[in-house]
Amino acid sequence: MAIRVKDLVVAIAGKNLLDNISFETGINESVAIMGESGAGKTLLALSLLGLFPHNASVGGEINIFGKNILNLTKRELTFVRGKEIALVFQEPSAALNPLMSVYKQIAEPLLIHRLARAKEAKEKAIFYLGQVGINDYEKKAFLFPHQLSGGEKQRVLIAQALITEPKLLITDEPTAALDPILKLQIIDLLTNMTKKIGASLFVVTHELPVAKLLCSKMGILRNGRICEFGPLDSLLASPADDYTKSLLTNNLF
Repeated sequence: MAIRVKDLVVAIAGKNLLDNISFETGINESVAIMGESGAGKTLLALSLLGLFPHNASVGGEINIFGKNILNLTKRELTFVRGKEIALVFQEPSAALNPLMSVYKQIAEPLLIHRLARAKEAKEKAIFYLGQVGINDYEKKAFLFPHQLSGGEKQRVLIAQALITEPKLLITDEPTAALDPILKLQIIDLLTNMTKKIGASLFVVTHELPVAKLLCSKMGILRNGRICEFGPLDSLLASPADDYTKSLLTNNLF
């Protein structure tokens, strides 16, 4: 199994933000978590990295490739984050450091995890810019984030996440605020790059077309609970839960 979550509860001041979440995904599977705003999708994604609100109480299990994230020390989590599990944030402009050149930000995970020396990390970072489809990448590697387009910044985040060749890539609304052509380009990029490095994919999205193109499994989250989880095609063809049926009927995805 790539991900095995069992009876996960994340609570603040006695209120369950995630309530008895359980699901499993296989190695190299692509999984989408969908639901309305405020359902807990981003919190669930961050939980897979052991990232919780500072005042949260957490129970249950989160096993990623056999490791229970909740039992790891801070030092062990630092090793896992960015190396074995990588995250692409929703807002590239907020996630990227405005004072650091593009190639340095992509190279940073290699240096943090001591996977390469400075010169090699720089060369690999520039190479990865080309791999994620940025035109004139050898020049743009030395630019700063504000000098790139929105689509280019999204590609930089993907390059930064994949440069360590993680086992699991988590993406939070990877195509939000992109035009339809850029959406398809980012979807193709995620599909091709994760296959290339053999990574499993966990996608948080509110866009059903994105889930259909990227993933083979899907979970529906509502008020911190999973209503349904299973093969995407089967779930869409014959949803068992009334909430899922209403979302599909009213095109609320």
